[in-house]
Amino acid sequence: MGRLRVAVAGGGIAGLATALALRQRGIAATVYERAPALREVGAGIALWPNATRALARLGVLDEVAARSGRAEAVRILNPAGETLLRFSTARPDAPSLCVRRRDLVGVLADALGSEAIHYGSTISEAESRSGGVRVVRENGAVMEADVLVAADGIRSRLRETCVASNPPVYQGYTAWRGLGSRPHDLTGDAFEAWGDGLRFGLFSLDGGQCYWYALASRPPGQQDTDDPRTELAHLFVDWHPRVRRVIAATSRGDVVRHDVFGLRRSRPWVAGRVALVGDAAHGMTPDLGQGGAFALEDAVALAAHLGAEVDVVTALRGYEHERRRRAASVRRRSQASGWLGQLGGRAGRVRNRVARLTPPPLFESAFTAPF
Repeated sequence: MGRLRVAVAGGGIAGLATALALRQRGIAATVYERAPALREVGAGIALWPNATRALARLGVLDEVAARSGRAEAVRILNPAGETLLRFSTARPDAPSLCVRRRDLVGVLADALGSEAIHYGSTISEAESRSGGVRVVRENGAVMEADVLVAADGIRSRLRETCVASNPPVYQGYTAWRGLGSRPHDLTGDAFEAWGDGLRFGLFSLDGGQCYWYALASRPPGQQDTDDPRTELAHLFVDWHPRVRRVIAATSRGDVVRHDVFGLRRSRPWVAGRVALVGDAAHGMTPDLGQGGAFALEDAVALAAHLGAEVDVVTALRGYEHERRRRAASVRRRSQASGWLGQLGGRAGRVRNRVARLTPPPLFESAFTAPF
């Protein structure tokens, strides 16, 4: 087999990691990203051991760790700040980290190299053929590739037109994410607090900063005020003062709000010479912090299959066979975790009482799945 040419649609974590993994195996991979330049998207991202193992295989773990905070234990709290449960995510072979999304994307882009990324370029159509893929860009340019990788997110246009329709479904709650100053009284542990249809979580970052997130059960599109901090101050008015201080100390421009969607069904990831990776393939809710991790896993796995001495179609089928069942299982567990975390009223109070009695290993297994 000659040197493969792979077009990657999307320059987020999934697309950059996939192109990097492919190039490390001698495959000519090029990323096509609609944004005009590298963007500072999102807030922070937790990297559990399976994610950091994948980063190690990509050769960038040290660079990412140098820009990260450690997250080797997690506490589950009630709104008053009392600990319900503490579990460890530390593993001897792989750290647990939290990093700014822009830093993770920057490390991946730097490792890949600017010559492999075409900004301001969107792949709008593709047609899989017996000997390759005909790829059409939004500006009308047509090119040929051996494989097209769709890394264009949970609302993937290429998934819908080239592989299998699987529209995302609203999960019943909204998320806010922010970057702010780390509270002086914060321990080294990350935490997530469970309230009445509300959650609030926080991770330490380097440089005295923290990444925090809030989740609230509500109809899609509901926005009570233009300033998300005012909205959150109202929602968390009765919670521990630390929560309110963190929100108040965050600049308005450092808060991102979005409704939470997920892919409900497990549908094919591969059609001919087109393959899905990341959210385009498995679109998980954020409740186990595994969306980015599985994008990194996808990248490593796809490169391993395409780098083997087999024909392209067999390689893509092997990738799907390896990844799809594992991702579907974690996607379902993540949705179940979100349902549990968003319980309110009497059910929420019972949940918190049960959490005090839950053996920590039951939680640890959800965050430290091997890869």
